[in-house]
Amino acid sequence: KILVPKSFYDDMRNSQYEQIASQDPNYHNEEMVQEWTAVYYAMIEEIDERIGEILKHLGNQASNTLIIFTSDHGEMLGAHGMRDKFNFYEEASRVPLFISWPGTIPEGTVVKEAVSHLDVFATILDYVGLSEYDGSDGSSLRPMVEGRSYNADYDEDVVVSEWDARMPDEDNPSKLWPRIDEKPALMIRKGNYKLMTQKLAKS
Repeated sequence: KILVPKSFYDDMRNSQYEQIASQDPNYHNEEMVQEWTAVYYAMIEEIDERIGEILKHLGNQASNTLIIFTSDHGEMLGAHGMRDKFNFYEEASRVPLFISWPGTIPEGTVVKEAVSHLDVFATILDYVGLSEYDGSDGSSLRPMVEGRSYNADYDEDVVVSEWDARMPDEDNPSKLWPRIDEKPALMIRKGNYKLMTQKLAKS
């Protein structure tokens, strides 16, 4: 039996996401959430099978291949009475990040610190010996994978995430649309603490 999340019944009246949680009655329909979840799990199973095929075809090249598997967002699937993404709850913002390189990265290595997609490009360049070409805002995760401390300012303990769907207005390119509303659009996480706030001038 597919269970609904424990937070499915959360009272969202004090949440800045209350409007999202109340916009569709199906968000609070257990049977609908179970159906969405079944479909979602089926898609994950298909991805798992396809990744397996890719790894199988690598053959002898596996030891010469850096493999990174991740996602740009999660899925609420009824958690906190919501679905989709566009929020900073763990179900939507915490995503998988697997890095594999047989013979270079020991199997079973786990990095417990919070990391960011910003670091992926720098990590790739580090592993292939081209760090001098890294002009990104990220930092290589290799020291963390290898169990070495690397940042005196403890930046590895802080993760920042944001979303902003604004675009230049066709009639007035100096203005952006649509306007940012009251929903959180910026998240900062450090350890077990998470700040979610709007990107408004008053913020």
